[in-house]
Amino acid sequence: LPAAQEGLRRAEPAADAVVYLSPADNRPLPSVPEERTIHQKDLQFEPDFLVVPVGSTIRFENHDNEIHNIHSKAQGNRFDTGAHMPGAVKSIILKKPGAVPLRCRTHEQMRGMIYVTPSPFFSVTNESGEFEIRDIPSGNYRATAWHPRLSPGELEQGTLELTLDSGIRTVSF
Repeated sequence: LPAAQEGLRRAEPAADAVVYLSPADNRPLPSVPEERTIHQKDLQFEPDFLVVPVGSTIRFENHDNEIHNIHSKAQGNRFDTGAHMPGAVKSIILKKPGAVPLRCRTHEQMRGMIYVTPSPFFSVTNESGEFEIRDIPSGNYRATAWHPRLSPGELEQGTLELTLDSGIRTVSF
C-alpha cells in the first residue's frame, strides 16, 4: 500500500493471491470468457487453483481409472457434474464472480479452487507477492486482492482506489 495509506498493515508477501481491477464507478466491464481445462489425475485436480473471468467454461477431464463426481456449492456457481466416468469430459460455465471451491463426492481428499473475476484485468501473485496486469485503459479503478486465507474483514481492507493514466505504473499493496 502507498505510504500515505494509514491504518492499513503490510503483510508478508502472499503467493497465489488474485488481484483484479474494477471501474471505481462500479460499471461492469466487458468480459472475455475463456475455456480452461482441469484434469482429474492421480485423484487430484490439475491445476488445483485457477483464475478465470466471468462467463468462462471449465472442462473437467477424467484421466483416472475412477469415477468422479465434481461439485461446488458456491453461491451463483453451484454445480454437480454427476457420475464422471474414466476418460469422460464434462463442462460447466461460471456465471458469477467469486470463489468456487471444488470437491469430489467420491474422493474426499480431492480439493481445488477456481476464482472467477468480474474483470478482464487480473493477475495472480508470484512467490514474492508480485503481479503484473497489462494493457489497462486510463481511468479510475478499484484494485481488489483476494486470497483464500483472508477473513472477510481483511478482504474489505484489500482494496485500493487508483487513477491510472498513460505510462508505466507500479502499484504495491
